[in-house]
Amino acid sequence: MAPTLFDKIWNKHVVCNNAGFPDILYIDVHLINKVTSAKAFEGLRKRNTGVLRPSQTLISKDATHEKHVSVSDLSLFQHELFKKNCSDFGLEIFEQNFVDQTDILNVLPGQILVFDQHQRNDMGAFGVLSICINDSLVEQVLATQCLLIHKPNRMKVEINGKLAIGLTSKDINHF
Repeated sequence: MAPTLFDKIWNKHVVCNNAGFPDILYIDVHLINKVTSAKAFEGLRKRNTGVLRPSQTLISKDATHEKHVSVSDLSLFQHELFKKNCSDFGLEIFEQNFVDQTDILNVLPGQILVFDQHQRNDMGAFGVLSICINDSLVEQVLATQCLLIHKPNRMKVEINGKLAIGLTSKDINHF
């Protein structure tokens, strides 16, 4: 099969590839939030390392930033810890720097974006490869701007016939 858009983006971002091992993949944009980053920042402190590319780390907008939302003590603690961690590691937090999950201004076609399982991201329509990572990988990307990951297997999906009324091509991606 000819290389797909996925293959082209993936291959452009491979830093190192050794058979039998995960690829080392360069990450263009890392979207973080207060929930999954606390453990990562703690790990960076223990290893006495910083965030490699602060300008490529975006802060996800969170409901606790909205003044009309009531929040628990735990949520307030997480938010204050998040602000401190971002400040300590050179990540600027200004309201205009927070990104909504639909904000595409900082992500360009052909880039790789990582985010965590507490966020939803549908950037594929814009030619962006977006990868959901777990809490333990947030630290890895913050420290190295890379991700150890096996390239997923390819799968051919063929749609025969017409879509039902009310369905569009974007709905095929969510089966």
